[in-house]
Amino acid sequence: MLTASLPRLGFPISSPARRQQQQREQQLQLQQQQELEKQEQQQQQAIAPKPKKKKGIRQAVGIIVNDRKTGKILMLKSRKREGALVLPRGERDDENKETSDDAVIRILSEEAGLIRVDKSPIRLGTYCEGNKRGKTIAHHWMYEIRDAKFVIERTATKASTELQEQQEQRERVWVTFKEALEATLDRPMSHLALKNSSFASSQSF
Repeated sequence: MLTASLPRLGFPISSPARRQQQQREQQLQLQQQQELEKQEQQQQQAIAPKPKKKKGIRQAVGIIVNDRKTGKILMLKSRKREGALVLPRGERDDENKETSDDAVIRILSEEAGLIRVDKSPIRLGTYCEGNKRGKTIAHHWMYEIRDAKFVIERTATKASTELQEQQEQRERVWVTFKEALEATLDRPMSHLALKNSSFASSQSF
């Protein structure tokens, strides 16, 4: 039995319109494939652990301040340990190329109050701190200052108000040299610097 064939719908295979439609479909498929690959790459980056930033050697600056009249040493109440006393200390600002000598006055101002120093700070030495593997993780630049003057200025600026509030939270305590040694028994660098300071010359251990 013969049947009549039905006409095929759409464009002839060789027509320009058909070729343009195929090109559009291929471009759309390519775009979809590229989008899928991009999403997969983003997912892999999110899952993959980020490389750890290599830590440099920490540069800490500590200061021993002596009151010439009383012979006592300045210490500050610790923020982390209730009842503990620590020497004024802070981090050197290496990003702004601050020297250890310049950091001394800044740290004293931030940690203990505005300060006037008649004589230049004396560097006692630089002590290295290592981890359990013997790798150096910090340099402690230790200084001494004789007879520094502390003055809290009352001004109306916002910056000075914030500084005053911070200073009021950090109470200054003047102790004897022996008391300073006892307070720094768990702080090897501070303890060693005290023993190497000129204030130790007239003391008996």
